[in-house]
Amino acid sequence: MCVLLVTKYTPGKSYTARVTVVKAAGDPAAYGFQMIALKDAGNTDLKAFSSPSANAQLANAGGRTYAEHKGPSTTNVFEVAWKAPATGTGGVTFYAAGDGVNLNDASGGDAAAKTTLHLDEASSVT
Repeated sequence: MCVLLVTKYTPGKSYTARVTVVKAAGDPAAYGFQMIALKDAGNTDLKAFSSPSANAQLANAGGRTYAEHKGPSTTNVFEVAWKAPATGTGGVTFYAAGDGVNLNDASGGDAAAKTTLHLDEASSVT
């Protein structure tokens, strides 16, 4: 669900974080997601998301910034820009959840899943 085509991040570099919600069964009428990136040391919010795709938005809750769906989305792909933190930050973990829904205003026939992605800081070579 949460795919970044990197295993390490370069401090200060900008990336596109893409969440693709994959249906497990049925034919969802709409999709949603929520994602946050936290510094491993202390689970500190990096507040590094910007420029969400048309079907996404940034939201604040409990002092943390999340990327999430704007409303039920007919597409299962969501994107947001992510700026990697400064040198010396260490590991970062993305936490994401997605859902596929049938829009019948009940939970029957809906499904959700969650995933994580850990990125280490790339070491600089001099």
